[in-house]
Amino acid sequence: MDFQPGPLQRGQSRCGAPCSGSLCLLLRKAWAVWLFGTSIVAMVLTGLYSYVLTDGLALMGTGGAIFTAVIWLIAFSLFFYARAMARCGVLR
Repeated sequence: MDFQPGPLQRGQSRCGAPCSGSLCLLLRKAWAVWLFGTSIVAMVLTGLYSYVLTDGLALMGTGGAIFTAVIWLIAFSLFFYARAMARCGVLR
């Protein structure tokens, strides 16, 4: 059984909050913290579905699990970086 994500409809994107958070970070907007936090919440829900409710590890294999861990590391790094910059007053 091969995993194939559904097709994107016109106007849809699979890069909502993380891309918006990155854009806000580049534009030095404090919204970046909230957007990165939202993306982490979405990642938790997706991870619960992928690894708890379905057998995602067997489907993706070890490489997929490592790739997921790297994405988690980057997401948390961006969140904590945005939060630190907001506290320093860099983000407005």
